[in-house]
Amino acid sequence: MSISHRLLLRRQEQLPAARPAASSEEGRAGYRIFGSVNGVCIEVRRLRTGKGLATHVMLFACEAEFLKWCEGEPLRFSNPLLHAKLKRHGCALLATRPSSPESA
Repeated sequence: MSISHRLLLRRQEQLPAARPAASSEEGRAGYRIFGSVNGVCIEVRRLRTGKGLATHVMLFACEAEFLKWCEGEPLRFSNPLLHAKLKRHGCALLATRPSSPESA
């Protein structure tokens, strides 16, 4: 076994498994939301019966893009409370994001 392969395995052992910050009521979808320098990142994991797990990661640089995604997300109808929580948290992260310096 090569040294790079052993280091990769060691890193994987040290990292805890990512858990969703919020899940749909039936547990078929998990959502993680976090801020970055470039905006707000949302990870959506959906369990597809008989097909495995589908993971989508989206980055939103502005509040308008994020709100547009929120309005089209099916979670809005299936779990309005969780939808409102994600929307509120995402808008708060975008509001506290440090502004990038303007280039001259």
